[in-house]
Amino acid sequence: ADESRSLIDLVRPGGKGLARTELAVKKLRGKVVAVVDRRTGMLTIRVRDRSPELAAGIANALALLLQEFFIESATSQASEQRKFIEGRLVATQPDLTRAEDQLRIFRERNLRIGNSPRLLLEEGRLIRALREQEEIYLTLRRQYELAKIEERRDVPVLRVLDAAAIPAFRISPRRKFMIALGLLAGATLGAALVLAR
Repeated sequence: ADESRSLIDLVRPGGKGLARTELAVKKLRGKVVAVVDRRTGMLTIRVRDRSPELAAGIANALALLLQEFFIESATSQASEQRKFIEGRLVATQPDLTRAEDQLRIFRERNLRIGNSPRLLLEEGRLIRALREQEEIYLTLRRQYELAKIEERRDVPVLRVLDAAAIPAFRISPRRKFMIALGLLAGATLGAALVLAR
C-alpha cells in the first residue's frame, strides 16, 4: 500500500463526510484485533483483509496514528501543566510584593522596636507572612522550571518493534481444511443416509 495514503483512504476509498468516517470505523472494527500483553505492556495489532497489502498498510497506518496520538497527548499535558503553574506564578507575585512592602514600611516607621513587645510581635508576624509568600513563590518557580523541561523533553512514548509486513501465506480462510471438513461431513451424512435405508 502507498505509505502516503491516509487510513480512511485505505479502508473506505469512496464516499464523503461523516457517513464515510462512520462506515470506515465500522469496517475497521471487523478487521482489526488489538491485544495488550499485561506483563510486558506490549501492544500487538493484527489486521485481516482479503488483500495482504491492504492489511499491512492498515496495521502500519494504525501504528503511526497511535504514535502521533501518544506524543500529542504527552505534549499537551505538559503544556497545560506549564501554563497552569505560569498563571499561579503571576497570581502570587503581587502577594509577595505586598508582604515585602508591608515589612519595609513597618521597619521604616519603627526604627527602634527593641523595647516594645507589641512592635516585636508585629514584626515577627510580618516576617512570617513574607517567608510564607517567598516559599510559595519559590516552590512554584521550581515547578515551573521542571514543567518547561518536561514540555521540551522529547520522550519516545511508543516504539514500533515490528512494522507490519505483507504476509507470504494466506491465514484464512484455510481452504484445504474447509475442503477436508466438507468431505468428512459429506461422508458422514452419506453413511447416515445409507444406514437409515
